[in-house]
Amino acid sequence: MRWVLAILGIVLLFAAGCTTERDVGNVHALVPGSEDNPNYETVVFGGVEQQYNVSSNKSVILVVSGSYNVVYVDENTELSEVVMSGNGNLVYISSKHHPKMMRSGMQNLILRYN
Repeated sequence: MRWVLAILGIVLLFAAGCTTERDVGNVHALVPGSEDNPNYETVVFGGVEQQYNVSSNKSVILVVSGSYNVVYVDENTELSEVVMSGNGNLVYISSKHHPKMMRSGMQNLILRYN
């Protein structure tokens, strides 16, 4: 019986980081006034073991969920906020970026490059 509960717990843990269509429409950023401001762009990434590059002329609010995704943010992109959930995600940001950061889930990292 314990092994059934353990397997169920592991399945729920991995499913917690998965994104659905409903999640994409319900992104709530911490940047005041970003909802209707054309100078902000909310970029949402999810899935499993995906690799993404982010480059934008607008101020980016980056939302990363799912499991084991890698996201590179271009040095010239203005980054306002990073919101991470899920499991084992990795976001590379420039040492020039100073966004608001919110992490949940397990083993999610934000690393800086020069």
